[in-house]
Amino acid sequence: MDSEKRSVGRPKTCVPVDRVLLRKLREEKGFKQVDIAKAIGCAPSRMSQFEIGYKDGIPMDLLKHIALILEVDYVDLMVEEIPTH
Repeated sequence: MDSEKRSVGRPKTCVPVDRVLLRKLREEKGFKQVDIAKAIGCAPSRMSQFEIGYKDGIPMDLLKHIALILEVDYVDLMVEEIPTH
Protein backbone atom coordinates (compact mmCIF):
# COMPACT_ATOMS: atom_id res chain seq x y z
CA MET A 1 0.00 0.00 0.00
CA ASP A 2 2.91 2.37 0.68
CA SER A 3 3.99 2.02 -2.93
CA GLU A 4 0.61 3.42 -3.98
CA LYS A 5 0.96 6.65 -2.00
CA ARG A 6 0.49 9.80 -4.01
CA SER A 7 1.51 13.36 -3.33
CA VAL A 8 -2.10 14.44 -2.80
CA GLY A 9 -2.28 17.84 -1.21
CA ARG A 10 1.38 18.51 -1.88
CA PRO A 11 1.81 21.95 -3.48
CA LYS A 12 3.16 21.97 -7.02
CA THR A 13 5.87 24.42 -7.94
CA CYS A 14 4.43 27.02 -10.31
CA VAL A 15 6.61 29.19 -12.47
CA PRO A 16 5.75 32.39 -14.32
CA VAL A 17 5.80 32.11 -18.10
CA ASP A 18 5.86 34.40 -21.10
CA ARG A 19 2.19 34.00 -21.97
CA VAL A 20 2.53 35.88 -25.27
CA LEU A 21 5.36 33.62 -26.41
CA LEU A 22 3.45 30.54 -25.27
CA ARG A 23 0.46 31.47 -27.41
CA LYS A 24 2.63 32.49 -30.38
CA LEU A 25 4.53 29.19 -30.37
CA ARG A 26 1.33 27.18 -30.00
CA GLU A 27 -0.26 28.95 -32.94
CA GLU A 28 2.90 28.68 -35.07
CA LYS A 29 2.92 24.92 -34.51
CA GLY A 30 -0.74 24.76 -35.55
CA PHE A 31 -2.09 23.62 -32.19
CA LYS A 32 -5.35 24.75 -30.62
CA GLN A 33 -5.56 25.23 -26.86
CA VAL A 34 -7.69 22.10 -26.65
CA ASP A 35 -4.94 20.08 -28.40
CA ILE A 36 -2.31 21.07 -25.84
CA ALA A 37 -4.73 20.67 -22.95
CA LYS A 38 -5.62 17.16 -24.02
CA ALA A 39 -1.96 16.22 -24.44
CA ILE A 40 -0.99 17.45 -20.96
CA GLY A 41 -4.12 16.13 -19.26
CA CYS A 42 -5.85 19.33 -18.23
CA ALA A 43 -9.04 21.16 -19.13
CA PRO A 44 -8.95 23.51 -22.13
CA SER A 45 -10.00 26.32 -19.80
CA ARG A 46 -6.80 25.82 -17.82
CA MET A 47 -4.67 26.15 -20.95
CA SER A 48 -6.54 29.36 -21.67
CA GLN A 49 -5.73 30.58 -18.16
CA PHE A 50 -2.04 29.94 -18.77
CA GLU A 51 -2.12 32.09 -21.90
CA ILE A 52 -4.02 34.97 -20.35
CA GLY A 53 -1.69 35.19 -17.38
CA TYR A 54 -2.71 32.65 -14.77
CA LYS A 55 -1.80 34.34 -11.48
CA ASP A 56 0.34 31.52 -10.06
CA GLY A 57 2.08 30.64 -13.31
CA ILE A 58 2.19 27.09 -14.62
CA PRO A 59 3.12 24.00 -12.61
CA MET A 60 6.64 23.00 -13.61
CA ASP A 61 5.61 19.50 -14.68
CA LEU A 62 3.00 20.90 -17.08
CA LEU A 63 5.39 23.55 -18.38
CA LYS A 64 7.96 20.89 -19.25
CA HIS A 65 5.32 18.83 -21.03
CA ILE A 66 4.07 21.86 -22.99
CA ALA A 67 7.65 22.71 -23.98
CA LEU A 68 8.18 19.17 -25.30
CA ILE A 69 5.05 19.45 -27.41
CA LEU A 70 6.11 22.85 -28.74
CA GLU A 71 9.67 21.59 -29.28
CA VAL A 72 11.32 24.32 -27.19
CA ASP A 73 13.37 24.38 -24.02
CA TYR A 74 11.03 25.01 -21.10
CA VAL A 75 13.44 27.64 -19.77
CA ASP A 76 12.75 29.73 -22.88
CA LEU A 77 9.10 29.98 -21.81
CA MET A 78 9.89 31.19 -18.30
CA VAL A 79 10.07 34.79 -17.10
CA GLU A 80 11.46 36.16 -13.87
CA GLU A 81 8.15 37.42 -12.56
CA ILE A 82 4.54 37.40 -13.56
CA PRO A 83 3.58 40.62 -15.36
CA THR A 84 0.71 42.52 -13.76
CA HIS A 85 -2.31 43.49 -15.80
